[in-house]
Amino acid sequence: RWYLIGWAADKNGQIVIQNFPIDRIEQEPGQTSEKFDYPQNYDLNQHFASLIGVTKTGNLQPITLKFHDDERAKYALTKQFHPNQHDEIDPSDGKIILKFEVEINNELISKIMEYTPDVEVVLPPELRKQIKEKLDISLARYP
Repeated sequence: RWYLIGWAADKNGQIVIQNFPIDRIEQEPGQTSEKFDYPQNYDLNQHFASLIGVTKTGNLQPITLKFHDDERAKYALTKQFHPNQHDEIDPSDGKIILKFEVEINNELISKIMEYTPDVEVVLPPELRKQIKEKLDISLARYP
């Protein structure tokens, strides 16, 4: 998916980044005589450094995932969740654990769901609960 990344002022007049999926833009762009001053000190690489996807939530958390299938774990190691991830072996059962720190957003949840039923969210409890709720909804559709 392609995005238009733009700057806008929030309610407090602070400059914020907004992402607009190009395929969802329905109106022709308008014209304005307003001058836009590009924030020269804004680092887009830093903006996206703590994200999987593009949605910024401000909810940066350490994430711990445990893989219960060795083949899927190997796949997750080669197709990283995030560049800051590291892995370790759970000494209790030899399973692979991935750890990284990112903001919890819908893209992260979707990425984790790609690995079900072979992955378990260990931490944080908030994310574990969100995944469980999604799985419960899904299971309810298969009585």
